Amino acid sequence: MVYIASPDKANTNYLGPASVEEIAKQIVNAEGPSGPNRDYLFNLEKTLLQMGCKDEHVMKIADEARKLIQGVE
Repeated sequence: MVYIASPDKANTNYLGPASVEEIAKQIVNAEGPSGPNRDYLFNLEKTLLQMGCKDEHVMKIADEARKLIQGVE
């Protein structure tokens, strides 16, 4: 499953350009009809790695999300 979002500034959930930390914080705290956004992030990271794709941006966001979940700053 893939979600595609457009930069719709009328959407209250649209973050816009942001740091890795801000993106991770939003993901950790967000949940939609398909479940927690963190699950989507971690599944995306896992699947990309299984395919041999090391997406540094996704990996950094996932690492930061794990820190937030564990309460480590």
